[in-house]
Amino acid sequence: PNDLKETETAIKQALEFDGVAVLIFRRPCALLVKPKPSYRIVPELCNGCK
Repeated sequence: PNDLKETETAIKQALEFDGVAVLIFRRPCALLVKPKPSYRIVPELCNGCK
C-alpha cells in the first residue's frame, strides 16, 4: 500500500462495513517494513568476487 490515503480509506470502509470485510494488499505496509541494511565495500578486502 504505497498510496497511504487510499489505504486509509479502504481500512475505514472495512471497519464501517456491517459484516466480514477482507483487505488484500499487493505490497507490504510501507509503515511496517524495515529497510534492508546497507552494505559497504572495504577496498582492501575486496577481491572483485573472483
